Amino acid sequence: MLGRIGSVLSVIMYVSYIPQIMNNLNGNYGSPIQPLVAGINCTIWVIYSYFKSQRDWPIFIAGTMSRQVYRSNR
Repeated sequence: MLGRIGSVLSVIMYVSYIPQIMNNLNGNYGSPIQPLVAGINCTIWVIYSYFKSQRDWPIFIAGTMSRQVYRSNR
């Protein structure tokens, strides 16, 4: 179930880039929606990969590093 939520959030994360790009092309600052969705997405994938019966370390490490980048850019 958590993997499906993560997959849906991944799609939402990539779709949320569209308004960000449009704002940047128009010379405006982007909205905080895309970074927020990306942070939630990384958190869900880290939780999913850690609590699987066989831990998925590559996803866990990549998600943890992405989550740290998100936190440092807030």
